[in-house]
Amino acid sequence: MRYLAIFLLSALAYSQVNNPGGGSQINNPLNIMNMSTNSVFSSGGGLAANSLNVNFSNLSNPYSNGWENFNGLDIEYNDLGGWSENFLTGSYSKKDFMTGLYVGFHSHGLGQKYAIRSEQSCFGVGDCGAILNEVFCYGGFYVSGDEGCINQQIYTSMGLTEFAGAITSGASTGATSLSITPSAGSGTQGDNRFLLDSTHSIAVTISTFTSSTSAPATMTVTSTGLGASTVNTTLSSATASTPCTPCTVTPASMTGISNGQILAIANNEDFELVQVISAGGSTFTANLTKPHDSGSIVTGGGATGYFIELSVDNGTTAMGTNNTLHYAWPILSSSSNTALTVWMASNGGYIAYTGAWANSAGQNGGVVYPGAEVYSVQSAGALSNTLGLGPNIAPWTNGDTVIEPLYPAEALQGINLTTNTYFPSQQSYQTAGLSANLMGVPSLYAVGALVRNWAANSWYTCCGGYRQPPQTAYQVQGLFSYGLQEFVFPTQALIQAGCPAAGCSANINSSVLLVLNNNGAYDGIGYNALNEKWAISTGSGSGVPTYYGLSSTEFYAAANTTSSLGDAGNPWSGVFLKTGFPVSWNSDTGISRGAANEVDCGNGTQGDKTCTLKAANGTFTGAVSGASYNTATNCAVNSVSPAACGSAASGAVVIPTTTTTYTVNTTAVTTHSRIMLQWLSFASDLPGSPTCVPPVATTEPTISAVSTGTSFTISLGSTTGQTCPMFEITN
Repeated sequence: MRYLAIFLLSALAYSQVNNPGGGSQINNPLNIMNMSTNSVFSSGGGLAANSLNVNFSNLSNPYSNGWENFNGLDIEYNDLGGWSENFLTGSYSKKDFMTGLYVGFHSHGLGQKYAIRSEQSCFGVGDCGAILNEVFCYGGFYVSGDEGCINQQIYTSMGLTEFAGAITSGASTGATSLSITPSAGSGTQGDNRFLLDSTHSIAVTISTFTSSTSAPATMTVTSTGLGASTVNTTLSSATASTPCTPCTVTPASMTGISNGQILAIANNEDFELVQVISAGGSTFTANLTKPHDSGSIVTGGGATGYFIELSVDNGTTAMGTNNTLHYAWPILSSSSNTALTVWMASNGGYIAYTGAWANSAGQNGGVVYPGAEVYSVQSAGALSNTLGLGPNIAPWTNGDTVIEPLYPAEALQGINLTTNTYFPSQQSYQTAGLSANLMGVPSLYAVGALVRNWAANSWYTCCGGYRQPPQTAYQVQGLFSYGLQEFVFPTQALIQAGCPAAGCSANINSSVLLVLNNNGAYDGIGYNALNEKWAISTGSGSGVPTYYGLSSTEFYAAANTTSSLGDAGNPWSGVFLKTGFPVSWNSDTGISRGAANEVDCGNGTQGDKTCTLKAANGTFTGAVSGASYNTATNCAVNSVSPAACGSAASGAVVIPTTTTTYTVNTTAVTTHSRIMLQWLSFASDLPGSPTCVPPVATTEPTISAVSTGTSFTISLGSTTGQTCPMFEITN
């Protein structure tokens, strides 16, 4: 593979610079400085080893169109082709990397590291941007491949190779300088990571594991043989905010602390191992490289100074790494051979573990290593295989295999975009964190934004693996008016989703929409690809939502059951019931389909007809039939006029002897009421056991008056003895 580079920044200084693109001449000096190795000077951006400085002022533009390019540094590189290399299909190759400018920057220490930093301030009116990239492509498919035109190709990755090797010299227990012959990852050693001794490692099984954002993690493991920590205390006051060598430390207790002892000091931000220089009274002295708050944990003895690996979370060559990347954290303390407290922290806080550990075979393995923090990887200004280490208790031995894993907490971002605005936006989309403009005439396979997870599904818990999938493909934080805004409705769908990761035959109820409800739970809409049912949650309160299912023909009592509320032959948008699958409430009232054109009303069991139907009004367009007819209330009164019958539409009353008019008070009567009378000749259920006689035959009893919503009046001939009419009101 052939790499081409042009090195233009040599020790040159020009009093006049000509723009090769035809631009104006600039009569300001171009100052290029070359400094010796490991020498810096002050520059506009801070400290610099080399500086290029040019000033523009009072330039005239010879072009009438008003467009001119003024460049502080102009690099033009022309590849005229003609390359031939046998790669892929033979005589053609597009795998030669050709760059007009190459910047290589390799950092082995602390700090904010960027290969290129562009900083621009625009104090006048006009478009302003730190970087302007323009790419015009005329490529073609000359070889089997994915011919592409990319403005910027950004690749962000954790290290693919873990530094490993054998100790060749300097080894002894607690040694702080080791010479190593690398076997892998030569040149990838770095400060402030941990060097672990694999030769003296201890394999363990992790049976319990608890972590939170408020405290270090705890584990129960098979025996380490390291015993219990003898120092378990905290700092009574904060240490210096900058490294102090030495520093006097005041712990809450000095129990177990002695001269020369290795201690761990940690809080939710920092961890380090220190060696006690002197101990006495209520303080001890040690060299500290990091600040520690009051209340920081101080431990020593037992498993303090060791590190534990969660093997299931290691990076492996099957994932694409060059060798195994070990996932290991410092052990703070041990209360026994099997009980460990582990420092797991990131970004200023303890972390809640989200990896693949579980107490089952293949997921609960671990390894305990002795180790130390790497303080230095350079010697005499050059990268070195002799590593400087912090205080430790590791039993280093010449010939031991050692590894320097990647730091276990690392955040990866392909692009981090930030905008700062303080004035109201005056135009639509005047401010955008990310703006993608598809110009020309984009067609079928063009996408506005593409997010891919290239990992095979088999790595994840859904599909036989141990890892959890990434949390979200698209996440919005903060307040916005719209989460998704589409000005023109798409020609096919607003959202398209494929089959679940385990395939369309998997019984998975994936949620399409989840919204937090008032009870702290989620309601939503889901879809089950297995049975092609939609599922809708309808306000289930706290806990797991209760879903109801919909298919093309039926409505279901539960999202993943076959208990249907409809027949496949009927559209469920109509009102219908299916034999054997009733609609019920509280398991004591319900309706079901009895037979063709028949509805059973009872307790919800098919065939049960014991229910009572109540309604303020009802209209039937056909005949009404039944085994019996009941009214809501039935009046039985034995009193002088008026009889108090409430709202009864039927009843019986006792009219006293010789009474010729008698009023029955009931709100059931209306102007249009039809009132039927029948006369009893026995007491029936009337109170007082009256002796009922028929009215005299000389005069026909009649309804002589009606008061809407109040009463009706009966007129009859004077009769000796009690007369007992029954009445029924039909409206």
